[in-house]
Amino acid sequence: SRPGLAEVADDGTQCCGDSSDLVAAGPISYNAAFTEDAETMGNTINGTEDVCISDLICDYLPNPGAAIPGTLGDLAGETVTGTWQVCMGDSAGSIIGTLVGAGLSIVATP
Repeated sequence: SRPGLAEVADDGTQCCGDSSDLVAAGPISYNAAFTEDAETMGNTINGTEDVCISDLICDYLPNPGAAIPGTLGDLAGETVTGTWQVCMGDSAGSIIGTLVGAGLSIVATP
């Protein structure tokens, strides 16, 4: 869900939350080992500034919002082959953006 907005359905129909921007020059990372909750993204800067560039906070703990609880770690022991998808949305309907890149690192542990 959009940072600062606890959406019930997490479907992009509710408004508004934080309006800080994400930009290609300030890539963000999500990892279960990080401590900065993704729901707080942009809360230390004003709505016209860019996350990561303006606040130097670029690493976030994923927050499932209204999705099924759990992490990718819950898939340990499962096969990793197949088609993976990156899904995202924003409840600010008048603002259009472009996903510049996405990556997924799967690290096997003994």
